[in-house]
Amino acid sequence: MIRERFGRWTRRRRILTLAATAVVGVVVAIVLVWILVWRGDAPPPPSVLERSEALTATTVPVAPEPPPPEQPPAEPPPATPSAAADPPAPAPAEPAPAPASAADPSPPPEPVPPPAEPPPAPAAEAEAPAAEAPESGAAVNLDGVWSVDVSLGSYEDYTSSWAGYRVGEELSGIGATDAVGRTPAVSGTLEISGTTVVAATVEVDLTTVVSDRPQRDGLVRRALDTQQFPAARFELIEPVTFEALPAAGESVTTSVAGAFEIHGVSRPVTVSLEATWIEGVVIVGGTFEIRFEDYGISPPRAPIVLSVEDTGTVELLLNFTR
Repeated sequence: MIRERFGRWTRRRRILTLAATAVVGVVVAIVLVWILVWRGDAPPPPSVLERSEALTATTVPVAPEPPPPEQPPAEPPPATPSAAADPPAPAPAEPAPAPASAADPSPPPEPVPPPAEPPPAPAAEAEAPAAEAPESGAAVNLDGVWSVDVSLGSYEDYTSSWAGYRVGEELSGIGATDAVGRTPAVSGTLEISGTTVVAATVEVDLTTVVSDRPQRDGLVRRALDTQQFPAARFELIEPVTFEALPAAGESVTTSVAGAFEIHGVSRPVTVSLEATWIEGVVIVGGTFEIRFEDYGISPPRAPIVLSVEDTGTVELLLNFTR
């Protein structure tokens, strides 16, 4: 019956009907691509203080807890044997009885107990505060070489070490959005001497960077040519000196000069950093922008993508331990 009706239509009506069907199909395809491929909630940018609080709440403290002050009291047992060794001393006290001179009307003086035993007890107690004194007066010392620790925190809530990108794009029928990709495959070192960061290097495995959609990841890898240039690298080129080390849990912010290498090209960059330390972990978060053209990178393209910004933001959050 449908064929009979379609056969009665004029040629023009058939063409218009087929064209309308094709338009509807394209619209449905765009919506499906948006829902299944491009749409997704972008993870938040790094925030060192929030991450340090989450890291403390979800991980076992890295720094060993101070030993309980129960070891000094273990010394009283030796005092007991010493008391047991003294019984011969009270024995000679008996041969000196005061009532021997009965003619003396004055009352006999009471014997004074020997104060030899009390001193050992307070001496043992005095040892405990002496052991705690160095701990209370100990100064913060972050000197040494720190390494990126990928075992701390969780990548699911972004409390672990990671690095990635954030690029603005315009999608058909959707509007402006952020494409975000990240990876926990990071390594590097941080050297501190006093209040100065002497050196720092970070390397990222670009072949493991993923976003919320694998289709986008393939385009990004081709744009970065990860087969030939599988890694990106940042290196501090000027030491950074702070006025003083922050207290545990407090953050400091600064801008540092470094060199960033990607796609086989190295360029100077200025990184905005926020850092803190807590429980034996130095946490560093930072962002900096790069222009794709400066590194010979062509932004990835797709039918649904109307435009991609010519700059991108590199983001990182690193947990360092000694």
